[in-house]
Amino acid sequence: NQNGQVQQSAQEIDMSATNAMTLVGTKSSPIRQMSQKGWGGAAAYRPSNDPAKVGKIYVIGGAKTDLDYTKFAGTTPPANYIVEGEDTIFEYDIDADSWTAITGAGALGNRLFPSAAYSPDADAILVVGGMKDCDFVGAIGTKSCSPDTLQPMWLTFDKTTGDVSGLAPAESGGPSKIYGQTSVYDATHKWIITYGGTSTGSNADRKAWALDMSGATPAWKNLPDAPKALAFHSAAYDSNHMMMVTHGGVSSSFFKSNEGFSTATYGLDLTDPAAPKWSDLGAGGLNPSERIGGVMNFVSNPGGLMNVVMSTGRRKLPSTLTSSQTVSKNNDVLDCTVGVPTTPPATTTTPPPSATTPGGGTATPVPTSSATPDPKACPGLETKAPAAAINAAVANAAQVSGYGMACNPNTPWNPVSNPLRNYLSLRNVNVPYHPVYNGFIWKCGCP
Repeated sequence: NQNGQVQQSAQEIDMSATNAMTLVGTKSSPIRQMSQKGWGGAAAYRPSNDPAKVGKIYVIGGAKTDLDYTKFAGTTPPANYIVEGEDTIFEYDIDADSWTAITGAGALGNRLFPSAAYSPDADAILVVGGMKDCDFVGAIGTKSCSPDTLQPMWLTFDKTTGDVSGLAPAESGGPSKIYGQTSVYDATHKWIITYGGTSTGSNADRKAWALDMSGATPAWKNLPDAPKALAFHSAAYDSNHMMMVTHGGVSSSFFKSNEGFSTATYGLDLTDPAAPKWSDLGAGGLNPSERIGGVMNFVSNPGGLMNVVMSTGRRKLPSTLTSSQTVSKNNDVLDCTVGVPTTPPATTTTPPPSATTPGGGTATPVPTSSATPDPKACPGLETKAPAAAINAAVANAAQVSGYGMACNPNTPWNPVSNPLRNYLSLRNVNVPYHPVYNGFIWKCGCP
């Protein structure tokens, strides 16, 4: 909170009835308190094995020690102020509104500022990085808190019961000495993307990695460096635009009064997985000026809402550490529907003048795509997705990935040989719909 006292409270934001245009219907309410107070941990959601239930959230690591900056001020500050990461995993059952401490899974190691993301392909949560402890007197003074070498770990689940079954080392080759980074799951390409953080403790990193789960053997690979080095930022994956969105964070001087904070919103466009591209999204309007350590997620609901939502976090520290920090209670929405075309871009291909048809005449230019494709839901989709979600996707076709694109995007549109995509289906037709892990996509035909 404002005074650095660690909290146990938990809260939910209900956006199930929210309309995409007005945000009417959004409401926030408290849920059951956590079993232990904590901050600086990571959290990930796993859907339930039972389709009638929502699932569970897992809170991993973090610390329970207060961080009152005023204790470090004055002429005689303490010699040190050690904050230790916790070797803990807490489970929140959304359906039962109850918390449970997970025991018997194995040793995760003390981890402060790790990141975590759930992969339905592995049916496991990947935990990356963190540090064992930090002397915050040194961090606020002239020293920095260095990351520890902590191997990425999988938190695994029983495929029948859905209960936690244990911890296992993750694949090597990814970040292992880092903290303050983010991890998100890319349902389109079956990647877990980890970005930023700090490998030195003094400056943030520009690096991004992907743990590719699409092949027979998971493997890490490097992604392009981001425009800005950031740690303690927020990130979410927008599955409709195939883009990871990030906001805020700090570039240098962590926990010091001269923190190098960021107010930019960046996107990593993964439409072409062979050539990912970073860009400054130039988010205007009520662009949050300073947001450090906030949480972010992508929201897609039957009401047609397809936006990135960010909550909580703090502003940069005051110039002198004699006053409390400023924390945010805002819930900010990045409108991902702005600028989405309602009709596909026109594409015209004119053959060279010498080109001839088989009959010897001059070839006719390929027609221009000027009509909006007629959106249709694939037969049988209603057995794997809610009718309200299907109807919203058809009614807001341009907000779903792939709409209006040519079947083969690398060649010009042709009404016969390369028509436009207009059939609504699932990314993976073999499993039920899920707005994050198995959402809608427009295809050329139905399975």
